[in-house]
Amino acid sequence: MGWVKPMEPVRGPLVGEEGYWVQLKFDGVRLMAEGQPSKVALYNRRGQERTSHYPELQNLKDVLQRHDFLLDGELIAPDAHGRPDFSSLIRRDAAGPSGARRLQEIIPVQFVPFDVLRWDGRWLIDQPIESRLEYLQNIPKSAELVPAGSWHDQPAALWSQVVARNLEGVVAKRAGSPYLPGRTSPLWRKTKHRRTLRAWIGGMVIREGRLRSLCLGRMHPDGLYYIGNAGSGVPDVPEEELRRWSAHLRQDRCPFRNVATIPGAIWWTPEIQADVEYAEWTPSGRLRQPAIKRFVPSAVNTGR
Repeated sequence: MGWVKPMEPVRGPLVGEEGYWVQLKFDGVRLMAEGQPSKVALYNRRGQERTSHYPELQNLKDVLQRHDFLLDGELIAPDAHGRPDFSSLIRRDAAGPSGARRLQEIIPVQFVPFDVLRWDGRWLIDQPIESRLEYLQNIPKSAELVPAGSWHDQPAALWSQVVARNLEGVVAKRAGSPYLPGRTSPLWRKTKHRRTLRAWIGGMVIREGRLRSLCLGRMHPDGLYYIGNAGSGVPDVPEEELRRWSAHLRQDRCPFRNVATIPGAIWWTPEIQADVEYAEWTPSGRLRQPAIKRFVPSAVNTGR
């Protein structure tokens, strides 16, 4: 038996009571890794095979020294500072098997297992989480394999790390709980942190004579990639004044590599950055509920 439909957490506030194991939640995509006789098979949360997308994860079998295992976890793409970069991960996944070798060095990935469902032919899903975490804690670490840490009854302390490191959030798991395939269960509770990133502005959308949103992008070695439009937090500037202020930025060509058009967009040369607060990443690599918090003074060329 290969893929198992993953157990999902409910969303809610940070747990305050005792009796939970707490793990960090990273900006990544859900992934299951199964040790088979000839390979390590990889599956996303919908059961679609991703084995050929990430050839570097074939060394999991050598690291684990096992031919039979099933791990549930998160796939991340760390940036130069070791922080998960979801937009880079989406680029890597979208490249598919044909682009995997080319991007393997540019966008390396790490698998962060947080649960052990099968080990050496023995199914563990009916075992309490403490038993499964014992297996997890004995998994060795490598460049591509970084087992998740687990903390007992320390949600507040872990949450302070989330805030300080600008991470996605935490998942609290009830002590003694089994793994329930395919279930969204209150035994697991996810608490998300609204985070901030710095984005380039590649254009603006004007409707009815007012600025409605700014087109945001993240810069990668091969260019600017669109990550969404932010309407919240944009200045309430009349169209005439905005056009005059931004005239030096105007260009005819879309600056983003991954989109061709955005309805109503007026393209800018990406010379301005902004700090953007957001709720989470969507599976397609867009920001959910983005809001402009401030423009970055050193990056603004007013052209006045």
